[in-house]
Amino acid sequence: MLALSLSDTTTSGIIGGIVIIFIIAFVITGFLKGLARMTLGLIFLAAGMAAGQWGLWKGSSIAGTLVDEPDPWMSGAVAVILGLATFFVARALFGILLNPISSKEGKTRSLGAPGGVLGLLMGAAFAWFCLSGVRYVGSISELAWVREAVTNKEWLNSPGAGEEDPARPAQPLFSTFKRELDSNIIGQFHEKYDFLNSRAQANLAKLAIIVENEQVATRAYRTGAVREAALQAEVNSLLKNQSSQLKALYDTGQYSQLLHSRLIKETCRSEEVQEHLTDLDIETAIGLLVAEPEENE
Repeated sequence: MLALSLSDTTTSGIIGGIVIIFIIAFVITGFLKGLARMTLGLIFLAAGMAAGQWGLWKGSSIAGTLVDEPDPWMSGAVAVILGLATFFVARALFGILLNPISSKEGKTRSLGAPGGVLGLLMGAAFAWFCLSGVRYVGSISELAWVREAVTNKEWLNSPGAGEEDPARPAQPLFSTFKRELDSNIIGQFHEKYDFLNSRAQANLAKLAIIVENEQVATRAYRTGAVREAALQAEVNSLLKNQSSQLKALYDTGQYSQLLHSRLIKETCRSEEVQEHLTDLDIETAIGLLVAEPEENE
């Protein structure tokens, strides 16, 4: 009887242990499944952002296969389409449903904390990419705007009437967004970690455009900072000796390629060049924007 009792106890213990193990396994599986779902969501989002950034860089070339002179906004459209397509296709291929987890489900699976952290990371990454995209499309729009101004004889020959000058080419919408972004605290904080955009490269590309027109260049060089930047040895060498290679890009509306051309990037590697170029306002220097009057202290 004692042996039978011990055997029953041992069997019950084994069965109970197996049940406990299965319960723990299901809890861990549920946790890992939810964690994996959210982690894969973050990976898919990162892949979508990478595809979107590639679309920004190559947007003009891709759009150029359909239209002769693609507009700056087309780079943004290509980026959005590629980014969304990559995200949703990747999610569909893996069959992962990235639905938010309810608070009840989160408590039972102990996913509240990791789910919140991953959600925060995904939201922050998405917001960061959107701000970078606004700044990038703004830079491309400004290159097209400067190019339009250089070739606008009516505006160049007009006496000018301040902000009411009817001949002045209108400021692109994304240029306005970019300048608003760069002027506020959030945008200035974001710019410190925005490795997708470079003010120095954008300003050097604008200088490469305005040197085509001596009248515009002379107007720009009245601003001391612009003149000093243009006379810096490496910048001056680029503008004098290699501007024709860059001209082939902006003449065909390939502003993304101009911004990321090898000549522009190599010239801007120097810290001295970046110091001269970063804080320039080319549009104000040539009269496309009217400088705000300084307040007397």
